[in-house]
Amino acid sequence: MNILKQIKKNKYPFIIAEVSANHNQNFTTLKKIIDKLLKTKVDAIKFQTFKPDGMTLKLKKDDFLIKEKNSLWKNTYLFDLYKASSMPWEWQEKIFPYIKKRGKIPFSSPFHFEAVNFLKNINCPIYKVASLENNFFPLIKKIINTNKPIIISTGASTYNEIHEVVKFLKKNNCKNYSLLKCTSSYPAKYTDLNLDTIPVMIKKFKCTIGFSDHTKDGLAAKVAVSMGAKIIEKHVKLDNKSNTLDSKFSITISDLE
Repeated sequence: MNILKQIKKNKYPFIIAEVSANHNQNFTTLKKIIDKLLKTKVDAIKFQTFKPDGMTLKLKKDDFLIKEKNSLWKNTYLFDLYKASSMPWEWQEKIFPYIKKRGKIPFSSPFHFEAVNFLKNINCPIYKVASLENNFFPLIKKIINTNKPIIISTGASTYNEIHEVVKFLKKNNCKNYSLLKCTSSYPAKYTDLNLDTIPVMIKKFKCTIGFSDHTKDGLAAKVAVSMGAKIIEKHVKLDNKSNTLDSKFSITISDLE
C-alpha cells in the first residue's frame, strides 16, 4: 500500500506522535508513552535514530556550544545534547514490531548513513527527513534507495531550497514523498507559524502537504488542517510531570487525543 497516496485520499488527517527525547533515556518511560499512544487514534508513532558521534564531535569548544539566548538548550555542548536525547537502537528493535502488532505505524528520522542502514534492517515503513537535514542530499539519496515513503520537514528552508529538494527527489525517480510545513522554533509562537503558506505549497509542489507543529497546544494543528494539511506531527510527553529535553514544546498524550 502506498501510505502517502492513501493519506491524500483520506477524509481525516494522518496523525503522527513524535516521541523525540521524551523517553528521557528510560525504557520504562518509553514503554508507558507507547502503551498510552496505542490506546489513542494516532496513526503513527515516530522516533529519532542517531548516535551522538554520528552527529558531531565530542569537543568542549565554543563552536560546539549552543549560545542562542532563547534556546531551551543554551550552554549545552552539542555532543552532550545528542547523547542525552538519543534512543538506544536496541530499544527500537524491540519497539517497532511491538507497535506494528498493535495496528499502528512505527517509523523514524535517520540523521546519518548508519541510521538508514539500521532502519532498513528493521523494516522501517516510512522515513522522515528533519528540517535541518533536508539539504543533506547524500542522506536523502540513501533513503530514496530504500523505496519507502519519505516525509520531509521544511522548517529551516526558503522556497528555493524546498524547490531544490523536490527537484532532487524527481531527478532520482522518487514519487512517494510529502512535505511538512514547519517552524524550527522550540516552542514555536503563533506569530511565527505562517500557516497561509500551506495552500501555496499544495499548489506549487502538488504533493501531500502536512504540518510539523512545535506549539504547545492543538490550535495551530486544527488551523493547518482547515488550510489543507493532510499530516499532523506533534511532539508528545507522558504527562505534565515530565521534565525532559523536549517537554516544553510537547503536549501530553491526553491533550493529543
